[in-house]
Amino acid sequence: MRPSKFTHCIPAICAALMLTACGGESSDEPAATDAPSAVHAPNPLSSPLAPLSQHPVSAQQETRIANSGETFLLKQPEANARTMQGFSNLGSTCYANSALKFLIHSIGTKPLVQHLNALADAGDAGDAPQREAAWNFVQLIENSYSETAPSPQELENFFASLQKLPAFSSLNDAGMLNFPLVGRQQDANEFLMKLSQAFELRTLYTDGLVLQDAANAFKTSEEYATILQPASASDTLQEILDRTQPSTWQFKLRGKTRYLTVRMENAVNGAQVSNRNFNFNQTVQLQVSMADGKGTTTLTLEPREVVEFRGNDNAGHYLVYVKDEQWFRHDDAQVTALDRMPSMDNALLINFAITKAESRYSSVQ
Repeated sequence: MRPSKFTHCIPAICAALMLTACGGESSDEPAATDAPSAVHAPNPLSSPLAPLSQHPVSAQQETRIANSGETFLLKQPEANARTMQGFSNLGSTCYANSALKFLIHSIGTKPLVQHLNALADAGDAGDAPQREAAWNFVQLIENSYSETAPSPQELENFFASLQKLPAFSSLNDAGMLNFPLVGRQQDANEFLMKLSQAFELRTLYTDGLVLQDAANAFKTSEEYATILQPASASDTLQEILDRTQPSTWQFKLRGKTRYLTVRMENAVNGAQVSNRNFNFNQTVQLQVSMADGKGTTTLTLEPREVVEFRGNDNAGHYLVYVKDEQWFRHDDAQVTALDRMPSMDNALLINFAITKAESRYSSVQ
């Protein structure tokens, strides 16, 4: 079955629905007129903790015109021409492979490793399972950028340590795991929720964009995610953003605000809606109100990571696309460099880098 619909992204926990076609075999590429040419990805980074291109390093005020507005350009670090290594499929683990790469690539290796090391070094003897899982997570991240990909045994050790944590260890009435990580396909978004709970990732999401609006039906404010819902199969991503009642969104550019992550609700009145009109090779804009109510801010957003679901009600497969100078498709262990992003029927998670914020005040300050 395809992924379930969630009313919240994190930390709400939703029931996982079983998929059947993710057991280690790559799915066939769907026919499309815009299919990109592809070559195999280069070797990974020599330094596993090098900053990633989608995690800008600082914000700089560029201009101020007659006290009526400000433009902030978010500087980009040096381009990263390499990407992560592939992850082996241990048996219906494409959902976890895709979600892990989405998380690592969007937050960045350094802040994520620092956070996990702090967890591994803290606590008493009762925290041993969390410390073990945090240490295994760090090893997985570092090996993702080593000369060789994480071995199947390293992945197995990581999943085994996760399975001991409260977020993953609950049992059903039959005494079986509610969320087995290996051997049964799970939902990628629910896996991210449980990772957030297991490793206290809420603090890392403060680098993301905070949009407050109780009346906006298109979004939630839970941790990192905003939910966007298309109205028709012809929608572009920009058209969906344009319909999100921008006058009621509140925005404040904080020192580390760098990205916005959304989760797509690809259904209208219960009917499945394709999003093949989404163009991930272009930037989009989002207009929001300033938190002080004195003006508006137009954000320029560049897609950097996308989780795709391929399948139907009976079978499915997850892939993730990440941008390091160019787009790379990660299909479990296979990593392919693309000269442009293809269209897709079902983008589930999209992460945007905020590359520019242009503010306009309602009156002269």
